[in-house]
Amino acid sequence: MSLNNKYRFEDLVKEKVDSFDMPGEKGNWAEFEKDLQANMQSPSSNFLTRYIANPVTIVSFVAVITAGYFLFTELNDTSSPDESDTSQVIVQDDVKDNKVQPEIVIQPVEEKIIDSEETVPEIITPAENNNDQEPEIIIEEESVPVEEVEETADTKAQIPSSAFSISTHEGCAPLNVSFMPLERSSGIIYLWDFGDGEKSTEMTPDHKYKKSGIYDVSLTVKYYKSDEINTFVNEEMITVREKPEAKFVYDRSLDNSYKFSVVSSEDNQYSWDFGDNENETGEVVEHNYVKNGTYIVSLTAMNADGCVDSYFKEIKVKIKHNIYMPEAFTPNNDVKNELFGPHKDILDEYKIQLVIVDLSTGQVVFQSTEGNCCWDGTIKGRKANPGKYTWKMTSVDKYGNVDDGHHGTLWLIQ
Repeated sequence: MSLNNKYRFEDLVKEKVDSFDMPGEKGNWAEFEKDLQANMQSPSSNFLTRYIANPVTIVSFVAVITAGYFLFTELNDTSSPDESDTSQVIVQDDVKDNKVQPEIVIQPVEEKIIDSEETVPEIITPAENNNDQEPEIIIEEESVPVEEVEETADTKAQIPSSAFSISTHEGCAPLNVSFMPLERSSGIIYLWDFGDGEKSTEMTPDHKYKKSGIYDVSLTVKYYKSDEINTFVNEEMITVREKPEAKFVYDRSLDNSYKFSVVSSEDNQYSWDFGDNENETGEVVEHNYVKNGTYIVSLTAMNADGCVDSYFKEIKVKIKHNIYMPEAFTPNNDVKNELFGPHKDILDEYKIQLVIVDLSTGQVVFQSTEGNCCWDGTIKGRKANPGKYTWKMTSVDKYGNVDDGHHGTLWLIQ
């Protein structure tokens, strides 16, 4: 018998003795004691009556036999576990206060996936005797190891699709095109070749073709963890047509007329917008502005492919009033050249303000007023001295344009 079984036997004996109940009534015990005392007076029965006939000895003997029987039965049960039970019985010794207390821990095989036909192992709970609870039985599940997926030749050989689509196949330069791969993923490396010397590693790039031509486009892709590369080349995928050139120069004439000329020699269609709600077509055009201001002139050129180009230029317009003024006059009452000023026809189109100054003195000798536009050669009713004078004039037309650039010299001849 092992040390554990020895202590187990002593515990069972103590338990059975404590729980033994002597049957009988008090009267029966009284008669039994009288008979026992009579027998003890006989010398030949000293040994039997002192040891064997002693009730306590009898009770102890019976208790020992009974406890041995139960211990033997229990040890047989625990020493032959069911072979179908996958639980593992582990007996652990705990030493406390110089007493060894056995602790039974049952650790079953950890959980596995069970088919519907298999039975789940039962958790066995020990029986209770006289409210004394048996040691706790703990069943631990067996962990199922996670199978790690190793990188194999098959995973390295995965190839993404290199097919792609574009937003447009043809157009005029500069042509903007958007590219879209068929398979889009952050785990894919992309390399685009647009055919014009430009490349991109974006997933969905946009590209501008600046020059006319026919371009091949290719896409190369691979997974980050793959060794395989996939390339798709679409030949002559994009056609970019040439656009015309719209550019012009202009000249201004003395009569406020502007002449516009196209610089390009291409055979295109040209249309003009002069910025004052007036339009014209042709390679060379003329236009007259009637009001002072700043205007944006635009030229639009369109070629045979329908491609269009535009050109803009800012023009500052200053209207000049072409008013003739004489260089001399003779106020001598001969009815010829009696007054100095603009012709009377001019006075119907413009409002005039005229100032005349004597160069020798710097004195203003005449200043026009409404109804009195011209100088008659007098200063406050007296004839002015012959000689050289200077003049300055401002004119306003019917559109409100003001021209204050009129000036010159005159000779007063008597």
